[in-house]
Amino acid sequence: MRPFVYKTVTRKVKTVWGEFIALHRIKRCRYHKKIFRSDALDSIVSPYCTYSNEVMINAAMKRFIDGVSCSEISRDMGVGISESHVRNLSNMAVNIFSMTHEENAEKLRESMHSWIL
Repeated sequence: MRPFVYKTVTRKVKTVWGEFIALHRIKRCRYHKKIFRSDALDSIVSPYCTYSNEVMINAAMKRFIDGVSCSEISRDMGVGISESHVRNLSNMAVNIFSMTHEENAEKLRESMHSWIL
């Protein structure tokens, strides 16, 4: 059986290079009731988010690696992102990085041999 269009969601997504309108057709299997989302869209922007994943990564790198304040990032990004959104997005990115690190700590340990994690 072919999945049918269960719901259509339209939203404006802001990226580092500008913005676009995302039209997401969420499909559902009539028999199994399983929901199918677009993996391609989810790799660009998380569900229900306005800012793309690249905005989150760039904000986190500027804040935690380059030491730039949230107000400066907000002003310099040029996508109309508020200071509080910069703070939230960069904190979210750090949480994702730490979860990924914890999930892969053993692989990292094996490949780094004598380095301390």
